[in-house]
Amino acid sequence: MLLLDFSELLEKKLSGERWSEEDVKLLVRLVSSGRLSGQQIGAVLMLIFTKGMDAEEIVQLTSAMTASGETLSWPDSLRPLVVDKHSTGGVGDMVSPPMVASLTALGLKLPMISGRSLGHTGGTIDKMESIPGFNASLTAEQMRGAVMSDVGGFIAGQTEAMVPADRVLYAARSETATIRSVPLITSSILSKKAAEGISALVMDVKFGRAAFMTTFEEAQILAESIERTGRGYGMKVIVFITEMERPLARCIGNAVEVAEALQVLNGGDAASAGLRELVARQSGCLLRLTGKVATDEAGAAAVRNSWSDGSALKAMRRILVNQGVSEALADNLCEPGQFSVQEYLSRMGREPLSVTQLSSPASGFVSDIDALSLAKICHQLSRPERLGGKLDHSTGLELLVVKGDAVKQGSPWVTVYHSDPLTERQRQGIDACLQVTKERPQVLPLIREIFPQH
Repeated sequence: MLLLDFSELLEKKLSGERWSEEDVKLLVRLVSSGRLSGQQIGAVLMLIFTKGMDAEEIVQLTSAMTASGETLSWPDSLRPLVVDKHSTGGVGDMVSPPMVASLTALGLKLPMISGRSLGHTGGTIDKMESIPGFNASLTAEQMRGAVMSDVGGFIAGQTEAMVPADRVLYAARSETATIRSVPLITSSILSKKAAEGISALVMDVKFGRAAFMTTFEEAQILAESIERTGRGYGMKVIVFITEMERPLARCIGNAVEVAEALQVLNGGDAASAGLRELVARQSGCLLRLTGKVATDEAGAAAVRNSWSDGSALKAMRRILVNQGVSEALADNLCEPGQFSVQEYLSRMGREPLSVTQLSSPASGFVSDIDALSLAKICHQLSRPERLGGKLDHSTGLELLVVKGDAVKQGSPWVTVYHSDPLTERQRQGIDACLQVTKERPQVLPLIREIFPQH
């Protein structure tokens, strides 16, 4: 009977009708149960991709997907403080860990469920697992315990029991050329965030050659869908639209990005200005949404103060120890002070076999750094032949210049951390990512839009 109903669902959408709430619930129930074949799931995805869904349908799909599995819930007194952020992914996007540390230091609660690497974009879980002993596979009970305790949050992967419907649809989207469907992206992101039981979300939708959405207009469409759906679901949502033509941070990789995240928490200017700006401003929005401060600017100032007074570093230490890192290593990584990327790699026991610096081919100004191409090369470096293609956390790139900087011919512009010897093709590929011009280029703002405005 259910499969007969399923055929009727397909006919309904094919003829241009909208699905009712009961239709959507039935669809998600069938997906979660494993009763649908790959062809049937593919048919559903293609129909949604081609016929679309209206705003109400997307809210209903998000709700049904959230309810398909285990969820986290919080006492009424605590829930207004439970928040999170999500990024559509980019290069050098290490905002999450310093945000969790900064906001838990300021009294918010962050149940941050993150993912692994997808394509050229790095995964927060892979990066955090660069730290020896770090356990990203928490049970729901361990997640609750972290949030309810003085630790205040966690960074972990999705449990098997959370949002199983999304797990099925997510896997099938890449096989059916439906990855770019706005209703499917929206429901996938928000169902996982709703399962965390959060009251507010900051969403970072990136656009550019190294982003999922390549144009600003595409990013706007997705951002509006996420904000509208989150609001319809009863969640406070602020959306940032940010550029991803150039790397967000100076470091690209796993352990190297952890190092730069720790530099952020130490204050100072060792970490990239763009990374520091996003952590402070996105965190500041969440502080305002929870009533901790009156304005976004006051929130960003409070975050920066947590870096200068050491409270964010102490919060990071609590998170690391709670998730399996030894107290000695956590103390070493969270020691106050201005340390280099190589010093942090040494402290983590992630020293690469080789370190190579490449030099600028000309004098002038940095007009472009190709984030997408650098990420692809970094992905190659992270799976060296000596490890049989397994992930090597110690590899990566550290940019010594950013767009707009003056450079001299022969001066180093990037440090490469690698295990296998660099091939000539890799050297040329990395060097081709740097463009130098005689005139200083215009450097557009990283943040292009924030909405809704308040």
